[in-house]
Amino acid sequence: MKGAVPSREDYFRVLAACLPEETLVVTCLGNASYLWARLRDRPENFYVEDSMGLALPLALGLAVAQPRRKVVGVEGDGGLLMHLGALVTVGAVAPRNLTVLLIQNGVHAASGGQALTNPDLDLAELARSAAFIQEDLAAIGMRVDVKTFEAGNLNQSVIRPRKYDALLFGQIINHESDLYAFWHSSQRKDPGLNVAMYTNTKVDKILEDAFVTVDEQTRIKKYAQFEDEIKKDMPAVFLYSPKFLYVVAKNLKGLAMDHATLPSDRFSGVYLWYTETDNIWKIFN
Repeated sequence: MKGAVPSREDYFRVLAACLPEETLVVTCLGNASYLWARLRDRPENFYVEDSMGLALPLALGLAVAQPRRKVVGVEGDGGLLMHLGALVTVGAVAPRNLTVLLIQNGVHAASGGQALTNPDLDLAELARSAAFIQEDLAAIGMRVDVKTFEAGNLNQSVIRPRKYDALLFGQIINHESDLYAFWHSSQRKDPGLNVAMYTNTKVDKILEDAFVTVDEQTRIKKYAQFEDEIKKDMPAVFLYSPKFLYVVAKNLKGLAMDHATLPSDRFSGVYLWYTETDNIWKIFN
C-alpha cells in the first residue's frame, strides 16, 4: 500500500481471494457485512450487524462446534475494545481452526472515523494475557481454568454468591469510609463488598473507630494501623493503582485538582475554568 493505511475493502479483497469455499466467515457491523456480502456472498457467511465486539465470540463458538472447518472472524479494533473479554477466552481456548482478522485502523470507522483513545493498544497481547497467567500458575502446580463472563453475569453468578477460588477484581474507593464495606468481616456476604472474605477482629475495630472519627489526622492514623494489619495477613495481592495523566493547555486558568478517583473527577471544578481572550480598556472596567 506504499505507506498508506489499508481500507476495509483492501483487507476484504485479499481475504476473499484466498479463502477456501467451505470457510465459515463472521463479519461485524452493518458496513462491514454489506461490503463482505458484495465481495463474497455465501451461505457460510454470518452477517452480524451493530454488534461491536460480539462477532469474535460467535466465531469462537463456531470454531469449537465445527473443529474440522476453518472459521474466520472479522472485527475492527474499535468494536473489539467494546468486548475485550472475548480475547481472553480466545487466548485460553486457542482453537487451531479459528483465524481472527483484526482491522486495526485506530478509528471507529463505522460511526464517523472518531479516533480511538489508545490507537497503539496491542490487542494481540491482551488475547495472550490469560494464557500467560494460566501457564505461570501451572508451573507452581496450580491448575487454572480460565473463564470469562459478561460483567452483569459475573456479578450475579460468581461474585455475589462467592463462587470462586481466586478472583482478579478491581475496586474503586471513592471515600475513606468505603474501606469498611470492603474489609469489615460483617461485609463478607452479599451485598457486602468484602470479596476477599477477610476476617480480623482487630481490623474490624480499627475500621469501626475510623468510620465514626471526625478528626482527619486521627482518622489517618487509624487507616495506617489498618494498613499494617493487612500487610501481616495478606488477604489479597494488590497489583496496582492507576495514575491519571492529563495534558492541559497553558492558557487554561482556574484548574485545581488535588486528587482523582475516577477519570470524570477532573471535571469537578470545570465551572471555575476560563481562558483570557480579549483585553478590555481600563475605562470600561
